[in-house]
Amino acid sequence: MMTLRNMPSATSQRARFSPEIFSPTLDTLFQDCPIEQFKRGAAIFNGAETQRNVYRVEKGVVKILYHTHGVDLLDDYCLPGDLLNVGALIDSVPPECMAVAVSYETRVRSLPIAKLKGTLGMHPELYPALMRQLLDGQERRRERLFRLVHLRAEDRIVHVLLELVQRYGRPAGLEFVIKPMLTHQELGEIAGTGRQTVTTVLNKLRRKGLLHFNRQYLLVRSLHDLKACLDG
Repeated sequence: MMTLRNMPSATSQRARFSPEIFSPTLDTLFQDCPIEQFKRGAAIFNGAETQRNVYRVEKGVVKILYHTHGVDLLDDYCLPGDLLNVGALIDSVPPECMAVAVSYETRVRSLPIAKLKGTLGMHPELYPALMRQLLDGQERRRERLFRLVHLRAEDRIVHVLLELVQRYGRPAGLEFVIKPMLTHQELGEIAGTGRQTVTTVLNKLRRKGLLHFNRQYLLVRSLHDLKACLDG
């Protein structure tokens, strides 16, 4: 069985590339931008707006959707420190793309693309940080596709939880807290399965003593034991 130990992973690479090692110039550019707050379900950008700004998530979770054949399909989900709409720099964001706030208090900063392009020529050190963001997003999409093809639904859900811990979790002793907690529907969208399946798997993991969760947060009691579920 394909497990966390032998499958390709971008999350370990993502952990090494955190907001703290952004180029100082890029960080300064965003720090000078005002913070905008969005309620859960609000659109951060869509359609023609994709050519206006690059965004950085400061708090909460944002999902990237593509509207096709009458439905919205999940393309990616972004966490604090992630940039949104970077592809607009090279005109690679289709008008069907939109970003939606997932958590109740989602905060982002928006940087006009024209201002960012004007800065790039004077500060080439920006390019590695921007390219890393594009590559991280591509790797997350590739991993989701790999899991959809090769893993059963329960293992996909465990992988999503592990990825959230690695990218977003806060240590609390030997435990990790994921806050805000995504809904079961949203976890299912990321894992490529239904809400009821997510509920069943989370309750099973809670009965085993591996998780505790409510609507506000999810607590992973043992990261080692959660990983071990993939070998069962």
